[in-house]
Amino acid sequence: MLAQSGFVPTLGLNWAQTETPPLRNFYQFGLAPEDEVSAIVRQAVLSGHRTAVALVASDERGYRLLNSFRTEFEALGGQLLNSAGYVPNAQDVSGAIRDLLNVSRSEQRHRRLEANLGVDIAFEARRRQDIDMIFLQASPTMGRLLAPNLRFYYAGDVPTYAISEIYEPGNRAADTDLEGVVFPVVPLLLTPDSRSSALTQALQAHWPQRATQYLRLYGLGFDAYELVGALYALDASAWPVEGFSGRLDLDPFGKIRRDLPFAQFRNGRPTMLAPQVAALTQQ
Repeated sequence: MLAQSGFVPTLGLNWAQTETPPLRNFYQFGLAPEDEVSAIVRQAVLSGHRTAVALVASDERGYRLLNSFRTEFEALGGQLLNSAGYVPNAQDVSGAIRDLLNVSRSEQRHRRLEANLGVDIAFEARRRQDIDMIFLQASPTMGRLLAPNLRFYYAGDVPTYAISEIYEPGNRAADTDLEGVVFPVVPLLLTPDSRSSALTQALQAHWPQRATQYLRLYGLGFDAYELVGALYALDASAWPVEGFSGRLDLDPFGKIRRDLPFAQFRNGRPTMLAPQVAALTQQ
């Protein structure tokens, strides 16, 4: 597709795996998690968070998003103090979380002290106290395991930000485990207006078994259709576009970026947060 672009505006519903120079009439649009990482960094910094730890899946995707978070957070003056990878689909994630929060070191100090003194000492482990936020990358299933473990290891009072994949529409019974987690949300899933409500109802009427599961992808498809006019006109006044997938804008490299609102799990339900209004100046 890249080689054949140039004659007419071409919209690729994915992102190239490698960075390419801008190509005439070729544009890329997808549900890139890197957009969500950028949104999380901006939201966190505007909220006054300057130090972070990160917990991601120990696979290529998890480490790619970890690097993206580190780069963007540090560019805005933040500091990533520690990171840990958990094994996807593992039943026990306590080791990764204890290491991330330095609880393991606290336990080791207790054992050394008891060994040196030769007596039993009453003890309560402590987590590190120098973090403002936690960045979390997890599926809904893993998120419901990781979030309670973070609370168990004394980090329940630390703001936790996750990418949107942690939210699974229609599974409210299990969302109580995600209490307090903040995440960028695809508007179609949580901010219904007349357009999105009509779309959701039509999808549920025609594909009731798949409407909820694939709602993000349906929104992507409808947004792609709506972008045709803006890409043909290439009029700056046509951007940004308010889409089902977020607030869409075109960058100088032909990539359509998403800006997303935020929600937080409260009493087992995702609740929209008020938008941040302060401006960010890159350090």
